[in-house]
Amino acid sequence: MNPSRWKREHRIAFAIAVVVGVIFGIITGYFAFAISRGASGAPGVKYWLQYFPLDVLGWAVIGGACGGLVVYARRLLS
Repeated sequence: MNPSRWKREHRIAFAIAVVVGVIFGIITGYFAFAISRGASGAPGVKYWLQYFPLDVLGWAVIGGACGGLVVYARRLLS
C-alpha cells in the first residue's frame, strides 16, 4: 500500500487530514500546557508559541501523524 500510487483524491484527503491533525495537535498542546500551569497562571498562546517552540512542534507532529494514520488505516481497510 504505497501512498505515492494513490489516486489524486486520496492524496488530497491525506494532506487535509494531516493539516487538520496538526491544527488539533497544536490546540491540544496549548490546552495541556495551560492546564499544567494552573487556572490562575495560564499564559497566553503567544507566550507558549514564543518560549516553547519545540513543544509546539512536538504537538504538531503528533497531531499530523494521527491525522495521517487515520486516512492511511482507512485506505488499508477499504
